[in-house]
Amino acid sequence: MAFLNRRPHRYRAHAGKLHPLAIVAIVLGCTLIVTVIVGNVLNVVLDDETYQKLTQGEEPTPPTTDIKPSTVRNVNAYPYRLGDKIDGMIGQTSASVCINNAAGELQYRSDVGDRYGLPVANDQPLFEAMGELCYFVPYVSGVFYPQAFREQSADLRYAAMHEETALLHEFLNAGGSELLICGWNPFEQSVDDAITYLRLLKSTAEAIPIGIAIPYEYAVDTANWEAVARLSEAADFCALDLTSVTLENDADEFGTSPSAQALLKRCEYLLNQYAMRPLFAASQTGLISTAINEFRPTFQVIDGT
Repeated sequence: MAFLNRRPHRYRAHAGKLHPLAIVAIVLGCTLIVTVIVGNVLNVVLDDETYQKLTQGEEPTPPTTDIKPSTVRNVNAYPYRLGDKIDGMIGQTSASVCINNAAGELQYRSDVGDRYGLPVANDQPLFEAMGELCYFVPYVSGVFYPQAFREQSADLRYAAMHEETALLHEFLNAGGSELLICGWNPFEQSVDDAITYLRLLKSTAEAIPIGIAIPYEYAVDTANWEAVARLSEAADFCALDLTSVTLENDADEFGTSPSAQALLKRCEYLLNQYAMRPLFAASQTGLISTAINEFRPTFQVIDGT
């Protein structure tokens, strides 16, 4: 029969399939639709910060330059000049040692001081004298008068600050327990310069407390309290510098001075508000004995060399 001789038709097996480009287009379209839907849902249910993190990734956290404040102890620190007889310091829990004087003369001789050619008023070797003192007194506060503030240009101040930082780092290595910056004159030097100096020292001292003495005349003026607050935040502690205050010689037989009591009472707010340490000169015997008789938890005496 004729139909037996017909050749069967071949049907192309792929006649019903989609073109590959069409498949790609469909997949891309579906992906786009899903992305839009998910994005809209996330935008509704998540807060802005979380949504941004999921969609754009977290921004890198900038490195912080803040250094944690150090723990500051209460002291009854009495003055000691390196190289003097140690007898008077035996039994004391803290000492106040002048690193230099207001004129910038070092009160000892050291390698760093020699390296920078700094003037020396006392030839006593630093490490030898500090070794003897630290054997008897467990806590030594180093009092320093910066000279960097006197430089006329920012570049020279920057250079001098780093020079003094090296000097103070050496003192701490010799056994110093803390540093107190004295001689800062807010009527001549800016608060910003003082804060820059404190931060530079803090980056070197790390866990060792760094403090700054604020003159009484400046601190009691309420117009300056914002600046005082800034300094107290930059430093580990502040001292209320009373060394320039002149008082009557009215101490009784027990050493208590009414004029000293009145002064300390006027300072009470500052001492408490900013956790300040009263700072006395060795010549202010009425203030010192009054602070002792009132059992002041913390105060420091400097000899004003």
